[in-house]
Amino acid sequence: MLKKNKWKILISSILIILPVFIGIIFWNQLPDTMATHWGADGNPDGTMNKALAIIIPPLILLAVHLVCLIFTSLDNNRTNQNKKVMGIIYWIIPVISLFANAAMYSIALGWDVQPHNLIAPLLALMLIFIGNYMPKTTQNRTMGIKISWTLRNTENWNKTHRFAGKLWVVCGVVLLPTVFLPLKWMVPAMLLILLAIILLPFIYSYRIYKAHKKAGISYDQPVTTKGTKAARIISIIAVIAILAGVSVLMFTGDIDYIFNEESLVIEADYGEDITVSYTSIDTISYVEDSPSALRSYGFASARLSMGTFENDTFGSHTRYTYTGCKATIILESGDKVLVINQKSPTETKALYDTLLSKLP
Repeated sequence: MLKKNKWKILISSILIILPVFIGIIFWNQLPDTMATHWGADGNPDGTMNKALAIIIPPLILLAVHLVCLIFTSLDNNRTNQNKKVMGIIYWIIPVISLFANAAMYSIALGWDVQPHNLIAPLLALMLIFIGNYMPKTTQNRTMGIKISWTLRNTENWNKTHRFAGKLWVVCGVVLLPTVFLPLKWMVPAMLLILLAIILLPFIYSYRIYKAHKKAGISYDQPVTTKGTKAARIISIIAVIAILAGVSVLMFTGDIDYIFNEESLVIEADYGEDITVSYTSIDTISYVEDSPSALRSYGFASARLSMGTFENDTFGSHTRYTYTGCKATIILESGDKVLVINQKSPTETKALYDTLLSKLP
């Protein structure tokens, strides 16, 4: 499969990484720090420096694309698959890459674009497009609704995919108008639709299985192939890698404070380094029990909270803090507020005293 379609693989891979070259073209217009993820409230809650934001997302999508192609090539049933259905494997990730990165660049360049207004129509069109082809999908282990009952009985597979195809198209049509809803209603609507397209075909397939069982219709025994073995091994490795990566991000990272003659430099893992001039600080205070805040932009984990946060006490403010320490130092400069601390109240108080001695 891979050798016969090497030009498709090459062209689709080029399309996936094309945003990298577009980012290089717009390098001077793009900000040094770019938003790469947005929360359910529509506010950015994940950032990367410019170079990483341009390179990392397309490379991740390219890796996903190649893994999907490898899995498909290992499936013994692929030769009987509908050619148009097989085409989805080659082109769906390139479309996602072009669309997602175009949205990210548009927002970074300051265009009046809301990410949630782009996600809803893209998802709706994908549901309609894939739903049309789902009934044409023949039994296989890489595409479609791959659960025990559909894989072990052809009739169950066909009926489930005919039902799912209609359901996906209907859900796609229903999803399109949600772009006009307020964000607080759009997100629940999208989640309900996604839940429906996942659960309803599963329930439908199970009901067919129960009816078949009652009628005495036998199901094939599970067959282990090279493809399923490889998929199982790669899935285990991927899960372990993801869990390890999440663990590293959630429970590691440090904030270092460097006192120069004229300024305080804050160097933080997983965040942008900042410099605070001593002369720019209007007031400084030490708070034993700082109120919590909601993140609107930046990085937050079980260990660190960094970026733009908001609460009733400080309003919108910048925070470079360890989440396990309630004691904080509040630096005010005009209408800007910076909240910092150390790993413990004792260390935070020592940091406060040192910083206080540096002020003019």
